[in-house]
Amino acid sequence: MRPHPIITRLAAAILLAGALLFNAAPAQAADPEPAPSVGVLPQPTGSRMPPPDASANAAGTCYDRVITGTSVLAHLCYPEQWLNTGGTWWFGPDDTPFKLLMQTDGNLVMYLGNTTSVLWRSRTQGTGSSNKLLFQNDGNLVIYKNGGSGDDVWSTGTWSKCTGYSSPRLALQKDGNFVIYCETAYYQGTGHIVYGYRALWATGTNVKNT
Repeated sequence: MRPHPIITRLAAAILLAGALLFNAAPAQAADPEPAPSVGVLPQPTGSRMPPPDASANAAGTCYDRVITGTSVLAHLCYPEQWLNTGGTWWFGPDDTPFKLLMQTDGNLVMYLGNTTSVLWRSRTQGTGSSNKLLFQNDGNLVIYKNGGSGDDVWSTGTWSKCTGYSSPRLALQKDGNFVIYCETAYYQGTGHIVYGYRALWATGTNVKNT
């Protein structure tokens, strides 16, 4: 006995639907996590440019820029920035800013606002009552005794790491991280310049880690 035409058409439809389901494209993977605010970031393409002449940029000049490959706004500074004993730098999130303080006990400490909550410290307490933090031209961040005229008691060890067309920058970031970068400018034609950043050292105090 031959099958009824309606049953035949129904069976064919079921087989066709199964074939389409079997050959369907795989589901799309979830979007990757955004690039971290510290680490080796994707570098722009184009011709690298020499860093600007020191004579064209006053010592300690700072500017604001979003770090390439992230959405993090940073207050970037050329070398020759310093912090004397009793001095503070404020940066980080608007609602709970961070305070970096050069204390009279010789310790460089990062606090959560005006609280006593310590986020990071240099562990140099007891080394002097007039220590000075200095971001040097060679890219090293150093704490010196006696207002800068004495021996060094702590450093980031980042001297001479920015070679070729890159130059050191100190970054006070909106996410709460305190970072030393090598900055490189890339010329992409028609006057368009982009900047690449390679992190050398960081406190690791960006908001997601606190």
